[in-house]
Amino acid sequence: MGVVSDVPRARLAGGWLKRWGRGWVLVAALVLVCLCVLLARGFERKPRPGVLVDELGLLRKSFWRSRSDHMSWGIITHLQVGDYDSDGQRDVAVFDQTDLYITNAEGMLREAVWLQWPMDLQQPALLQVPGERRFVVIVRVGWRGGVGLMDGWGKVLWQRQDLLEIAPGDLDRDGVPELYTPDVFRMDLGGSVAWAVWGADDIAVLDGPGVERRAVVVFDWSGGRMRFLDHAGHCFREVSLAVGLKHCWRVEACEWPTPGHFLTADGGAIYLFGTDGELVLSRRSVEGVGYIHDFGAAVVQFTEGGERYLAVVTSHQKPGDLIIDRAVLAIFGPTGRVVYEEVLGQTTGICVLSGVPGRKNRLLVGNGGGRVYSYEQKDGR
Repeated sequence: MGVVSDVPRARLAGGWLKRWGRGWVLVAALVLVCLCVLLARGFERKPRPGVLVDELGLLRKSFWRSRSDHMSWGIITHLQVGDYDSDGQRDVAVFDQTDLYITNAEGMLREAVWLQWPMDLQQPALLQVPGERRFVVIVRVGWRGGVGLMDGWGKVLWQRQDLLEIAPGDLDRDGVPELYTPDVFRMDLGGSVAWAVWGADDIAVLDGPGVERRAVVVFDWSGGRMRFLDHAGHCFREVSLAVGLKHCWRVEACEWPTPGHFLTADGGAIYLFGTDGELVLSRRSVEGVGYIHDFGAAVVQFTEGGERYLAVVTSHQKPGDLIIDRAVLAIFGPTGRVVYEEVLGQTTGICVLSGVPGRKNRLLVGNGGGRVYSYEQKDGR
């Protein structure tokens, strides 16, 4: 019997090793490139949380923090002030992505409500209905779609997945709020549609104090115009916008510098329009935080009868990033100049707490996971 040589086998094994070796080199090179890209993104200049401008002499204090372990990471999406337990005292509604907390004016927890909506919420709001003992919750999910209503115990009353925005208003002055969404549907609290007007990119409702005529304002960004509709859906005014915008997230009615203004965001900047379509204010956000993902705003007087300031908090996301981990609080003075600016953790929650006996007016702002801070002017300012 002949002897079988191991040379061909060795050559064959060597060939396979060379092929596999080249493959592993390529894989290792790809992994190294990916790591370099990730490291480069990680070392990009991203502003750290902290105060950048303070001409107001503000004192920041912790107002509220979630004590729930499962909610310690929850991002504050909305803050709202009212009397939610009918005791005649000021309460604060604190929303995160899944729950609602009611606190007193000093941040002590009064009630927690689990909101049974099937996905995370973006800027929900409480709506108090005349004659009802309990508030209802207006739901706005945002770009993923979905609006609706929940009762005061967090149970879903109805929902529509085909709509992106929703805003309450009482345009017919009957004491019962209506709901408006783009394209402009007027709905009652049960979700039934009364009328619809097509061709709206965004809407805002004007029915606050100081407004000359109540209206739902329809924004057509591609056409560069806005239309004013009455409670029956009839257009009684149309104006052109001074600046054309393309990728606005949403519009919010604003009472600064006077009632009847509109705040929106496009890219990395905020824009404030007047009722004649004129551009009142525009400002690009802090360098390095990315484009504006969402925003919230409030008009604050830190002293009774003092100057009125516009406070805007914007949450930011960099292109390609899945994580939204920065927000910027900017406070504008009467002339439109920034007098306070701070980089925060992610939030869109902001409101003004005033009318509390023995206390100064306070600006409440979320800051990252499960935290709310209070801002007031220091003594002597």
